[in-house]
Amino acid sequence: MKTGQKIREIRLARNMKLAEVENLAGIANGNLSRIERGEQWISEDKLDSLADALGVVVADFFSGESKPETLATLKNLRAIPVISTAQASALAKPGTAYAPDAGSDVVYINYEISTRAFALKLEDESMLPEFRAGDVVIIDPDLTAKPGDFVVAKCGRQEATFKKYRPRELDDSGEMIFELSPLNSDYPSLRSDVQKLGVIGVMTEHRKMYKK
Repeated sequence: MKTGQKIREIRLARNMKLAEVENLAGIANGNLSRIERGEQWISEDKLDSLADALGVVVADFFSGESKPETLATLKNLRAIPVISTAQASALAKPGTAYAPDAGSDVVYINYEISTRAFALKLEDESMLPEFRAGDVVIIDPDLTAKPGDFVVAKCGRQEATFKKYRPRELDDSGEMIFELSPLNSDYPSLRSDVQKLGVIGVMTEHRKMYKK
């Protein structure tokens, strides 16, 4: 998919009009339409402004290009695999990591993060209203969870869940008892003294999926 076509696809997915995006990005009226049709070149600075206006990163304009390796030249971007909850569960074992092509898709970031980082697409409504199905969260397994952090945690042999981390108290052996809390009150909280739980990693970024 050409860059202009991808920009148009993202804009329509967010139900945003040409003039609205041009105004937010500081692009002259009429230019965005030509960019989307592939009739006008766009500078790197304007790409940044356009990404901000649409709530994405520059790399999202290039997903689907026939030569994805060219993404590495854009602001030193790094590919992070979008993995399943079953794959995330396996990361509870220290040292486990996934290559960028190990998941169903990739996302790109331009900041420092551990080599074990991964992205997870949310599948349920347990974290409404802040997070919803289709949103993507980027997780760093090398960070230590602090009170109030959003984490991915192992909650079964091949299951992982995304919840808010709340430490409660030390047990008799000195281990911290913690709770994994949903933001949606229709879903139950999980406690580490009731079932076996293990924090896999801490959220560093939340990318929202906008409805059409």
